[in-house]
This record gives sequence, C-alpha cells and structure tokens, in this order.
Amino acid sequence: MKFHRLLNNLSHVFFVIVVFGAFVCGATGAAHAACSANEIDVLGDGTQCETAKFTLTTTEFTGVSSYNWTFDFYVSAKGTFYIDCGVDGLLYDSTSTGATPLSTTVVRNNTSKQQYQCRYSSKGVKTIRFGGVATAYSTTNATAAFAFGSGSYYTSPKKIASISGSLASLFPQLGTSDGQIPQFYETFRYAENLTSIPDTLFYGLTGGRDYMFYGTFADCDALTDIPSNLFEGITASADWMFYRTFENCESLTAIPENLFSGITTAASQLFGSVFSGCTSLSGYIPPSTFAGLIANGHPSDTGMWAQSFYRTALASSCSPYDRVQFVTGYEGFGGNYGTKWESVVSCGCHVGYYGDGVNCTVCPAGAGFYTGTTGTTIPSVDNGSIGSSGTAITQCYAKESTTFHDDRGTFTFSPNCYYTE
Repeated sequence: MKFHRLLNNLSHVFFVIVVFGAFVCGATGAAHAACSANEIDVLGDGTQCETAKFTLTTTEFTGVSSYNWTFDFYVSAKGTFYIDCGVDGLLYDSTSTGATPLSTTVVRNNTSKQQYQCRYSSKGVKTIRFGGVATAYSTTNATAAFAFGSGSYYTSPKKIASISGSLASLFPQLGTSDGQIPQFYETFRYAENLTSIPDTLFYGLTGGRDYMFYGTFADCDALTDIPSNLFEGITASADWMFYRTFENCESLTAIPENLFSGITTAASQLFGSVFSGCTSLSGYIPPSTFAGLIANGHPSDTGMWAQSFYRTALASSCSPYDRVQFVTGYEGFGGNYGTKWESVVSCGCHVGYYGDGVNCTVCPAGAGFYTGTTGTTIPSVDNGSIGSSGTAITQCYAKESTTFHDDRGTFTFSPNCYYTE
C-alpha cells in the first residue's frame, strides 16, 4: 500500500488528497485566523472573537486541593456576556461539584442575582476576561450589577491581584431610570491585594442612582492611589451614592484633585463615610476635589458628610494657608463617634498668592512683562479664580484689561496673561 498527501495552500485554502489502496479522498476548508490578544475566542476555533472589556488577574492559587482553585463572581444584569476563565479554567453557574460546565457565552434574560464560578485543574496565577454588554439592571437598591463577594462571603475579592479595562463598557449606563443605571455596590470590597485602579474603569457613566458606588472599594487595604479622573463624567448625585466607597483603605495617603468635581448638587448621605478609616490620609483636601459643590454654593443634605473623614489625619484648619475655601464635616452619632460636629477642610491661598501644599507665596509682580527702557511695573497679579487651588506659580496671571506702557506705547492684556517658567 502507498500513502501520499499533497497540500496546496493557495489563498489560505487547503486541498488534501489521500491515496490509500484503491480509494482517493479529497477535502477543502478555509483557514481561520486566531483571535487577537485582547479578544475572547468564544468557540475556541477563531471563528468568533469578542472584545475583552474587563480583565482581572488573581493572586497565586495554592493548596493541595482543587477546592482552593476557584474564583466566584455575581451578575445581576440582563444581557449577553462572554466569560473566559483562562487556561485550564471552566465556567459554572453553580458551586455544586456535580454541575455541568457552561459555554463561554452566557445569555441572561433577567436581572436576578446569579453566582458564577471559574474552576481550575491546577495551581498558579489565573487571568479571567469578560466581554459582552448588559441591557438592563435590577431596580432593587443595593444590588450590584457585578460583584465578587456577597453577604458574608468575600473569599474571591481577596484573590484579586490586579484589574484592567472598563466596567462601564461591560455594564454601561443606558438612561436615567433605575433599571438603566448599574450599581457597583461593594463590587471590590475586601480586595485586600488590589493596589491600583484603572482610570478607564467607570468612564462613560454619568451617575444618578442611589447606592451606585456604595462600598465599591471598601476595605481594599493595599490600595495606594486613586486616579483623579476615576469618576470623570459623573455629574448626577443621588442618595448614598458614594457612601463608604473607600472606607478603611488604610494605604491611601492623599485624596486626588478633581475626584468628585463633577458633582454640583447635594443628596442624603452622598459622601457618608466615603474615606472613613483611611488612617494614612493626611494634609488638605484639594479644593478641586469638590469644585462643583464649591461653585454651586456648598449645598448640603441630611448626613451628606456623615463620618466622611472619620479616623483620618486630614487637617481641620488651614494654617498656614490663609483662606478656607470649603469646610466639610461629619456628624457625630453618639457612642464611639461622639456628638460634636467635626470638620476637615479644603484650603487655598488668597488671590495674588500660589501654594505648594504647605505655604502660600505671593505671585511675582509684573517686572519683565515689558521690554522697553522705561515704563510701568505691572501690579501684583492674581492666581486663578475662586475655587482654584493655586498650587503652582503658573496659575499666577496678570488680569485681562491690565494696562501698562513703555517707550513703545501703551498696551493692554487680553486675555489673562499667565506666568510661564
């Protein structure tokens, strides 16, 4: 017997001829390209590639039993999702040992809460990727569209080492009613190994849902930094919206500028306990953090600042800064919290000064703005507008309409003329 195979690979089309005894067999088929690195191979053969919108990496799974090699998460949203548990991982919608694995595609026709589990056959670090999109959310308050812990069960959040991508593209805001706005209620609570947050995580959301970011990063002990634009675009406030968002994040050392700058209106418990227990926080709150509220006359509501900065080392006075721009506080509830009103402050310099976070320095006078041999010295200049932190000399400027002259003539600034280094 003779066995011959001829492979003709023209235009990515395979043609195979097999001669076996007296039989001749032929077959044709198109070659499939592999999915790219940022795509999920839904069917495993490269024919359906879906964008991975959110990715998490776990800590190293250890232990002698596969019971320890699992990762759980919860979804309370309608939509079609693509979930890739990674190498040697299988997806289940039950924690039962006798359950049947699911396919990568998960179609949800309701917003009820469902637990899912990635199970692995080996130890090590795992990567889990999520694609698809939600089309509706639960109208019940305090119900996370997506979370890693629930009730008293918070084992999986402690296995999160890092996250990347956008939850807002996976769970987008679809409108302004409750069923159209996702809640990230305690989504990453107890993620004690998470050190950073991607600034793209919530990009595209506009807010306006009660409990929307309630406890989202609470008890993330290792978190050291918050992106200043994490809530960029969030402009609509709601009751309890940022309650306990960063509570007990003990490694945080500073509140970033502009973090809540889009919020302009008050709501009940809006910032209640938002940084409570962040024991390493110190210094001043940048005025730009709450710039929208400052510009709107500092509105407040019941419990809006309740225990917001309890057990932090944030400053309660602006010395040596000489202008208080915004005073926030928390309400005592008796017991361990006391009954007095205490406050922390956002501080800025007087007009005509700029600050370095500690001291205020007068802005330079106008010498050097003119080049003639004789002329006027421009008066001391102003730094920014009310609500500006004035944290750099480049925020000093000569006012628009300021007039000066030299031997060439008389001149007027238009617009403001900022100092440059």
